[in-house]
Amino acid sequence: MRFFGHAELGAEMVEKILRQLRFSNHGIEAIARMVDNHLRPGQWSDAGRGPTARALFRYFRDVGNVAVDTIFLNLADHLAARGPMLDAVRWQEHVEVANAALAHYFDQRLRHAAMPRLVSGNDLMEALHLQPGPVVGRLLAEVDEATAVGVVATKEEALTLAVRSLAASKTPS
Repeated sequence: MRFFGHAELGAEMVEKILRQLRFSNHGIEAIARMVDNHLRPGQWSDAGRGPTARALFRYFRDVGNVAVDTIFLNLADHLAARGPMLDAVRWQEHVEVANAALAHYFDQRLRHAAMPRLVSGNDLMEALHLQPGPVVGRLLAEVDEATAVGVVATKEEALTLAVRSLAASKTPS
C-alpha cells in the first residue's frame, strides 16, 4: 500500500508516455500536475475531521486549474489501491472529505467573483513605501489567503497584516 515517491515518479512516467503519444504540452503539464498532486486530498485531514480552510485554499491555489480533476483522481486512486479490501466506512469518510472540498471550492468561486480584492499592489506600495517587486506579490498572496480563510475582512485589516508580515520578514531569525 505504500510506495514513497510514487506521485513524483508517476508524474515523470506519465509525462514521458504522453510525449511519446504526442499529446500537447498543455495536456502533458496538466496531467502530470494531477498525478503529482493526487495524494494531497487524502492528506488534508485525519479521519473524522475535515480539511481546514487554509489547507483547502493552499491546495486550490497550488494545483490550479486541475484541482477539481485531481480530487476525482484521488478518489479513483483510493478505490484502485484498496480493491476488494475496500473498507466501506473509510471510503464514505474519504468521499465526504472530497465532497466538502468541492463544496468549498464552488462556494469560494462564487464568493470570490462577487468580492473585490481588499488591497491592490498599488495600495501596498503606497502604504508601505515599497517598490514593485516580489515582496509586493508575496504580501498580496498572504492577504488573499487571509481573506479567503476569514482572518481579514477590511482594507485596514489587510494593510495591518501586510505591515506585520513585512516587519516579521525583516526581523533576523
